[in-house]
Amino acid sequence: MSTFRQQLKPRFAALAIIVVAVLGLLLVRLWSMQVLSGAAYASQADNNRVRQITTIAPRGRILDRNGVELVTNRPTLVVLVDPFRGGSEEEEAAHKAKLSVSRRCSTCP
Repeated sequence: MSTFRQQLKPRFAALAIIVVAVLGLLLVRLWSMQVLSGAAYASQADNNRVRQITTIAPRGRILDRNGVELVTNRPTLVVLVDPFRGGSEEEEAAHKAKLSVSRRCSTCP
């Protein structure tokens, strides 16, 4: 029985070396993604937050019998605010001020 255990010791040692090497490679990759490329991933995440979605109206323009438009479609702006984002009261007031200024712009529909 002792010869069987002696035969298994090198196999377990090799398996342990392989497991440690794989975990080491994963840790090196994690470090490179977080430390070296962290800023690039952060900017990609920031750019991924804003989406422009175009929804075509289910109806079209409404015309009278002479072809004059009675009702037409116009683009609208929808702002979605995440209340769970947190922040200080000053930051919240600054964000509200920015939204109120943009809402009063003369070129907005």
